[in-house]
Amino acid sequence: MQDIFIAPAFFDPKITGCTPVFFNFTGMISAYDAVVGSRYHIYNSLFLNLPYRNILRTGTLLPLLQQYCESGFENGQSPTDILRRFFTDFAPQASDAEKLDMLFNFIQ
Repeated sequence: MQDIFIAPAFFDPKITGCTPVFFNFTGMISAYDAVVGSRYHIYNSLFLNLPYRNILRTGTLLPLLQQYCESGFENGQSPTDILRRFFTDFAPQASDAEKLDMLFNFIQ
């Protein structure tokens, strides 16, 4: 990448003391990659290796649970009633243990 010339709007080469500014973005990009990029890759690899079970199902149902919670609280329902309705609509065949696992995955 080349150096980029950035001149202020009032830059007039005839006026002394008004100098153009040059930035070397190549050095800035490599510094960014060294500091931020390497940390991102480390954290990303850590999170990808966590033992999340049923992550697809959890990621799909979590926004729906949020909607049920918001509308239920607005209508004055108790948390128990909200969860009971949610599981009736989205996991009617789930056992109590599976429901608890699902809630744990939401919190996780």
